[in-house]
Amino acid sequence: MIQKKYQQYQSPIILSALILILISSALNLVASETFFIWLGFVVATLLTGLPIIFQALQSIRFHIISIELLVSIAVVGAFAIGEFSEAAIVTFLFALGNLLEQRAIHRARASIKALTDLTPKFVHKLMPNQAWQDVPVAQVDVGDQVKTKAGEVIAVDGEIIAGTGSVDESSLTGEAQPVEKIQADGVYSGTMLVDGALTIQVTQIGDDTQFAKIVALIETAQDTKSPAERFINRFAARYTPIVLLIAVVTFIATHNIRLAITVLVLGCPGALVVGAPVSNVVGIGRAARQGIVIKGGDIMTKLPSTEAVVFDKTGTLTTGNMNVTDSVYTVANESHVMINTMIKSIEMQVGHPIAKALVRYLDQQSSSESMLDVNHLAIQSGLGVQAEIGKDTILIGNQALMTKNQVKMTGAIRHQILKMQSQSVSLVYVAISNRLTAVFGVEDDVRPEAKNVIKELRQAGIKHVAMLTGDRMTSAQLVAKQLDISDVQAHLLPDDKVAYLRQLELNGQRTAFIGDGINDGPAIANAFVGIALGSGTDVAIETADIILPNANLKHLNDAYLIAKQTTKNMYENIFIAIMVVLFLFIGLFNQLITMTTGMFVHELSILVVIFNALRLVHSK
Repeated sequence: MIQKKYQQYQSPIILSALILILISSALNLVASETFFIWLGFVVATLLTGLPIIFQALQSIRFHIISIELLVSIAVVGAFAIGEFSEAAIVTFLFALGNLLEQRAIHRARASIKALTDLTPKFVHKLMPNQAWQDVPVAQVDVGDQVKTKAGEVIAVDGEIIAGTGSVDESSLTGEAQPVEKIQADGVYSGTMLVDGALTIQVTQIGDDTQFAKIVALIETAQDTKSPAERFINRFAARYTPIVLLIAVVTFIATHNIRLAITVLVLGCPGALVVGAPVSNVVGIGRAARQGIVIKGGDIMTKLPSTEAVVFDKTGTLTTGNMNVTDSVYTVANESHVMINTMIKSIEMQVGHPIAKALVRYLDQQSSSESMLDVNHLAIQSGLGVQAEIGKDTILIGNQALMTKNQVKMTGAIRHQILKMQSQSVSLVYVAISNRLTAVFGVEDDVRPEAKNVIKELRQAGIKHVAMLTGDRMTSAQLVAKQLDISDVQAHLLPDDKVAYLRQLELNGQRTAFIGDGINDGPAIANAFVGIALGSGTDVAIETADIILPNANLKHLNDAYLIAKQTTKNMYENIFIAIMVVLFLFIGLFNQLITMTTGMFVHELSILVVIFNALRLVHSK
């Protein structure tokens, strides 16, 4: 309770202490009466010192020798030898340093608070009487219909069922260019409708929205300690008792209690403890403003130390906007409509880019057919999908899926498959009741920014770039050639991707893996740094260490640069803190620094590391 009250009135309390110190110092120069001078310093000490002593007592309860304990002993000692002005100034500077540190951390977290403030509190909801009514977002459920007008922030995740418009998704992706949205497109909470009007069917609300999940991840990440922070905390836990011991030895050796008390004050590792966390918080906040989620300070320090970057192909180096270019059936024409309907009924329940391409293509062939009931649908990672419709078992996937299930293939269809393979397209096979029924040729475009991203990674010091895919080698090499990637691994299952990453690790290469699909989840989880595109599946995103906005792969370079600058900033702050402590002790034992001037330099060093960290906000 006392601590909460102090936090509430911290600024006026510290200001009051400063006024009392200034008045008492002025009286000390002009007046001979010592009582009011003494009283002013004592009250100032109590105002700023009692919370420090309270924290010290709390730490003792947990068997911790804290910085606050050093200051508390020093203050009591200063009182004992009648140095009331020193005690007041020391506690004031310590309290002021804590206040400025809190303000800096609050400023660093402001970008995250700004994100949470984006979501509206009310929404236009379609009521049971078919009237539109403004209701709190908390009263909206999945399946409801809501309306968003131009200039409003979308409050929910959902699918457009009526209307068109341009949506500013910069809060999620970092891209300022609005995205055109039409019926059946997805929209996300926290994004703004720039123009148009949309009727949205709600699919996710509250903490389940993509926006809320990203904010939660960032907030958690800012509290996750980097290896540097963990080392500093362990070091401080041992360092503080050592300072106490040095002060005792100093007193025994010199019988100079003032010197011993000054050792306690100047030995506080304040800047050392503050430096790394504030860099971490500022760096993660800067990344968040660009739509990049870095899940913790440990990831921030790992990314710049990677030596190899491995990409998944489909949806990562390519756009994922696939198109069916060709199709071959092994059955009579009159059966095509039924086969297409079976394929479409299954693929509509699968989120893979190839599945979406097949649905679009089949819509153009026979869009009026009713969908069929699909049972026992099972995605076989890296192979395809298996399901049942009526008495038929349907397989849709790559050649490995067909081979695994011993699907029969005639000589005539083999000739047509070879012809399609010569065009360097990906092939999707369809088998019904263990008989090959259709084959589709699917092509994908390389992301326009991918080549430059890879070039910049190499310039930044990445030694090895590779591409992994479950696709055929001919299709993979076509993409690799455009991107100047020599290491290409094709026909891979998810376990094969993990094995490849482990081999790189055995060869001494720390590897970052970037992917977006369900089959990329194991590789993302096993990589030294796992990275997922924001447009990817939940599995990829949940297992990733870093999430990139889906608009542009160039955010990989942005993440790498931010992590590199943040890590460098952390070590700069650690160096500054250590140098200041050494400087203070050298000055103290050479009688060049007093308790007051030393405490002033100590608190100034805290401000220096804080402002050094805040430089990251505007770094390029």
